[in-house]
Amino acid sequence: CRREAGCSHDRNEPTCGFRGGIGEPRWKEGTKETRAMRTTSGRKTNQTTWNVHRAKKRWKHTSERHVGVVVDAEGSSCVPTPHTLPIAKQVLGVYVSGSKDALRAAPVDVETGAFLAGGVTADLQGREPEQIAEAIRKVVEAVEWTGIVGVGLPGQLNREVDATPVHSVQQARKDRNNMERVVRDAVHRPIVVMTGAEASGHGEIAFGAAQDHGGAKDKLVLVVTLGKGIGAALFDHGLPVLNLSVEHITSTWDVPSAKGAPLPPPEEDDPVPWQMWADRVQSYLGKLAETLNPELIIISGESAASFDKYKDLLDLPCDLQPGKLGPMAGVKGAAAGAAQRKHVRDELFAMQRALRRKLRGKLTTEEGLQEAFNALDRDGDGLVNVTEIATVARDLGLLLEKGEAELLLGELDVDNVGALNFEEFSDWWKQAATAESVTVISTEAEFDDALAESAGGVLCLLVGFTFCRPCKALKPKYSKIANAYDTVRFLYVNGNENASTINLCRDRLKVKTSPSAFIFRQGDLTHQHSGKSEEKIIAGLNRNLPEVEIPMEYRTALLQQEQ
Repeated sequence: CRREAGCSHDRNEPTCGFRGGIGEPRWKEGTKETRAMRTTSGRKTNQTTWNVHRAKKRWKHTSERHVGVVVDAEGSSCVPTPHTLPIAKQVLGVYVSGSKDALRAAPVDVETGAFLAGGVTADLQGREPEQIAEAIRKVVEAVEWTGIVGVGLPGQLNREVDATPVHSVQQARKDRNNMERVVRDAVHRPIVVMTGAEASGHGEIAFGAAQDHGGAKDKLVLVVTLGKGIGAALFDHGLPVLNLSVEHITSTWDVPSAKGAPLPPPEEDDPVPWQMWADRVQSYLGKLAETLNPELIIISGESAASFDKYKDLLDLPCDLQPGKLGPMAGVKGAAAGAAQRKHVRDELFAMQRALRRKLRGKLTTEEGLQEAFNALDRDGDGLVNVTEIATVARDLGLLLEKGEAELLLGELDVDNVGALNFEEFSDWWKQAATAESVTVISTEAEFDDALAESAGGVLCLLVGFTFCRPCKALKPKYSKIANAYDTVRFLYVNGNENASTINLCRDRLKVKTSPSAFIFRQGDLTHQHSGKSEEKIIAGLNRNLPEVEIPMEYRTALLQQEQ
């Protein structure tokens, strides 16, 4: 079983009732927690003491598994050992049909491509972001999903055909960010949105046609979805090339003259419509091949099933192969792509937190942002390239896998020139700084990931319940504290939201009353209390931070604490 997906059994249990990746664990009947237990020395201890002891051991194990940190005399991290962040292993893949008013979804094991449960579908009432979000919400509730959701949207992330490539990329980013925000607000889960071609491409690269080419890890692969519409996604060494702009080629696919050569039905035996279709495909694939120079083109979408009918009518300068996953390529690929993109975003977040700790509060001014940018720009040429990102990440304690530096750069490189300038860096930093200062989590796995990412610093978790009035009263004060302590990671969770949060709060953290606050330093639990006192949260943070990282407005609490 996989703990990340909600399993809550004890490691030493011989059996587990976890039912395959989604929903509640099946609790054993007739089991009761022993009220008095013995420590390894044989001494009796009450339940509360034992729980804290056991929890601290577990958290320490979690942090040591992911990261090692050297601590200076003041207690702040200084030379972190390079480490990799955990990556999600199970993701809900969602694909919106390009030709029907419906979407399909299923939970996917992103390591094997296997479905973890049966798929579900939901009707769309329209193509507006809110209507798509509502359909996704129904799907998430139907499968009782609490983890990451990947969404493939053919034709939804619009780019202006007549715009410049740079503006086209910027518009696509806005569409993507807006869609992710709307869906995230509706389902309260981590969301990654991608184009339909990107979703199908991730599926065929990870689990489908590319496997005949060793996973295409040494090739430049173009995945093209062909049917009533057309989409393209480029993959270099198995990783997506972000910010691809080929709308100047594909935008005329739906003009009346092109529609005169539609995809024939698979049972069509007349060679004339197949020749007309092949001529239409040849004109577009030829231009894409000439522009992008791929070594392999994979045809996905509706036309993949009848590929043998027209493949010999095409003449392209590279290998050509049909997709193997059929209509499930988008679902599996949305899951695989979401796991990869969420991992990259977590790495960007970890890099930003590390820079905050290194520069200690200087990042609220333009001069401070310039200093942070200069820390990345090692050669001083005013641009941050892939090599510099990988080097700085390693120095900050983050070990990037091969190709991940390119993905990090692609997330930020708006003008698509292969390097990051100060304006792009500043926009990203300010956007992140103005984002919600408290991360609301809805699964135990999210907590474990955040704890691992914050293993070199301090993490604060506030536990509330949906019916708790003191919790609601404390939340705005908690957000204010989070805005002030910019080197601390702040989380909030409703302990009664779902089976996973119940397991985290009731069984692991042993929450008895709400609100309850927990503070971790380098992965270890160092402070906990219950009640709505914001002063106790501040005091707990101050005890775990060097004085230079304590905001000026809260240093009074530190002085009172010392007295």
